[in-house]
Amino acid sequence: MQITVDKSRNIEGGEGLVAHINTVVEEALNAMRDHITSIEVHISDESGPKGANKGKLDDMRCLMQAHLKHHQPVSTTCHDANLHDAIHGAAQKLLRLIESTLGRIRDRNPHTDPLLADDGDKADLE
Repeated sequence: MQITVDKSRNIEGGEGLVAHINTVVEEALNAMRDHITSIEVHISDESGPKGANKGKLDDMRCLMQAHLKHHQPVSTTCHDANLHDAIHGAAQKLLRLIESTLGRIRDRNPHTDPLLADDGDKADLE
C-alpha cells in the first residue's frame, strides 16, 4: 500500500509530519491493506496563508482517497481545529467507508469475493 502526502503551502511540518501521517494511515487501514493499492492524503489549512482567518473552528482539512483493487477510488474529508485530529478523523472515516463499500459489493453478489479481479482471476490473498 503506497501512501502519498500532499500538503498546502501554509502547512508547517516536514518529514516528521509525513512520517506521522504514514503511521496513522497504516495503523488505521492495516486490516484493509489487501484491498488497497494506494492512498492519497491531502492536508490544508483553510484559514489561508499566514492565518488570515485564524480562530475559525475546524479550519484544518484532511482529505484521504483510497484506490481500491478492481474498484473505483473512495475518499473522505475531515475538518478539525487541530491538524492531527483531522488526520486521525479522516483515517477512521476512510476505514469505515472502505468496510461499507466492500460490504455492499458482498451483499450484491454474496458469491463474489471483493478481491477477485474483474476477469475472474483471484488476487493475491496473502
